[in-house]
Amino acid sequence: AAIIALANISIDSTSQLPSSELEKRRMSYFFHDSLTELYNEDYLQTLLNTSNHQFKFLTIIELKKFTDFNKKHGWEEGNKVIKSFAKFLNELLPEATIVRFHGDDFIVLNKYHLKINEEMLSRFEQIGEIIFSIKTHEIDEYFDFKKL
Repeated sequence: AAIIALANISIDSTSQLPSSELEKRRMSYFFHDSLTELYNEDYLQTLLNTSNHQFKFLTIIELKKFTDFNKKHGWEEGNKVIKSFAKFLNELLPEATIVRFHGDDFIVLNKYHLKINEEMLSRFEQIGEIIFSIKTHEIDEYFDFKKL
């Protein structure tokens, strides 16, 4: 009975992604990291579980040994470095969408492959004790967010 009743129904494709600056601002309440003002993990999960996002490449930037940095200098100083690094990434990669991930890691999403390397990141003035790890993944319809 349901197949007969719904046979002529067509479902329009919709997206939960913002289509205007105003919608982006509204979403920021739920999807922005309060410390860095970057997107948060919830946004990343929502975005990657949407079939019509425009991103094809994902780069993970891990701040290695950041727990040791926090132990040595304190959480407040660590927060300053994370916030400063987020600002640095935004300036370095203005066309990318950047997500703070697992506290001290960052995910860069873009339509094309960005050649992010340690030399670029070494321009970050507070690099001293911080070691970077960079991994790039191509996103396709089989990309598994849970493997991050």
